[in-house]
Amino acid sequence: LQKSGLDVKYSITKDTATVDKKTTGAYEDVFTNEFYHINTQNNSHIILGAILPEIGLSVLMYLMVVFAFSTILRSARKQKQLYDMKQDFVRNMTHELKTPIATMGVALEAIQNFHAGQDENIKKEYFRIAESENKKLNAIVDKVISLSRLMDTNPQQQETVNIPQLIKVVVDSFHLRAEQTGCKIDFECEDTDIVVNTQPQNLNIILYNLIDNALKYTKSPSPHVVVYAKLSDSSLTMSVRDNGTPIGEEFKSVIFEKFYRIPHGDVHDAKGHGLGLYIVSQLVKTMQGTIRCLSTEEGNNFELKIPVEKMP
Repeated sequence: LQKSGLDVKYSITKDTATVDKKTTGAYEDVFTNEFYHINTQNNSHIILGAILPEIGLSVLMYLMVVFAFSTILRSARKQKQLYDMKQDFVRNMTHELKTPIATMGVALEAIQNFHAGQDENIKKEYFRIAESENKKLNAIVDKVISLSRLMDTNPQQQETVNIPQLIKVVVDSFHLRAEQTGCKIDFECEDTDIVVNTQPQNLNIILYNLIDNALKYTKSPSPHVVVYAKLSDSSLTMSVRDNGTPIGEEFKSVIFEKFYRIPHGDVHDAKGHGLGLYIVSQLVKTMQGTIRCLSTEEGNNFELKIPVEKMP
């Protein structure tokens, strides 16, 4: 042990027992038949040192297996996420294209149903609406080509926007649908000259979806939708109010989730995919804003606040 340089405490004991003699670490003298055995202590670290390479190799192999499994799991999750994004893209674009296509269809149908002698000015107005919606449709298609910029909040994507003008254009695009459903749409603004630096395309989509939802789900004898805008400090507040059936408190935490629609039993009188409010909430988040649903006995109010830069 000394020559091996092993720091092991030991003692040699003469074993006088005639039975059950120890055979491990024992020595029996040939001439005297005396039996000796050795007791060792403080040798755990030596044994551990001897098997340490095997332990290290086992741990390394275990970590490699865990790493490989986690890599496969991450890859599978990423593939699923990419697939979901692709499906969401198709559904979202379909949802966004519905409004201009529906408005153009209504305008063209109204033009076809005109009889001789009717007001040509009204016919021209329908042509103007159809042309305006066609331009919006082209704008949306152009945005599809560069969809990644739609959810971008870089300063390069921001423009100087006159908010009352933008809201008026959006409200006017729902004129025919509102007439068909007997709904009244009003726009209220404390300041008619709100000019800010923001993202007009995102605001367009947000307002389109909120007003579209209000027209679709407001069921009352005299449906009424009010769009409101206010600028305070560096925050733009916009809201879309209706006098429809109030949304229950139990649904307010989930109405902004993807594909969620408030259950109405077996009644399916309003078509939808549960994407409108999800799109709105995602766009508001990209603009560093917040949105909430306020319900009273008089109806529902979707209010959003977005930080903006006021322009002189």
